[in-house]
Amino acid sequence: MLCALDFGSDIAKSQEITRSSAGILALRDRIPGSIIVIGNAPSALLVICDLIKEGIRPAVVIGTPVGFVNAAESKALLRTIDIPSISTEGTRGGTPIAVAALNECITILIGESAQ
Repeated sequence: MLCALDFGSDIAKSQEITRSSAGILALRDRIPGSIIVIGNAPSALLVICDLIKEGIRPAVVIGTPVGFVNAAESKALLRTIDIPSISTEGTRGGTPIAVAALNECITILIGESAQ
C-alpha cells in the first residue's frame, strides 16, 4: 500500500500543484491494475480521471472526497469514465466513507472465495 503524499514533492513544487496531485503523477507507472482510494483530495481524483482518459487503467477507483471545492465535480467526472468505481454524490464523503467502501469490497471478496 502506498500513500501518494509520500511521493512527488519535486513535482508539486515545479508544477505548482497540490501534493496529492503530484503524488498521483509520481506514481503513474504503478497505477495500472491497482486499487485507488481517495477520500479527501478532489484534485487527486481529477488527476486520476485524466490519467484514465490517457489510457492508464487501475482495477478500481474509490473516490469519495469531501468538501466544496471540486469534490462534487471530481466524483461526477469519475462516474462518467468507463472504469469500475465507487463514489458518493455531492459534497459529502471523506476518508471514513472511502475506507468503509474498501473494507466492504474485501469482505465481499473473502466471502466469495470461501464458497
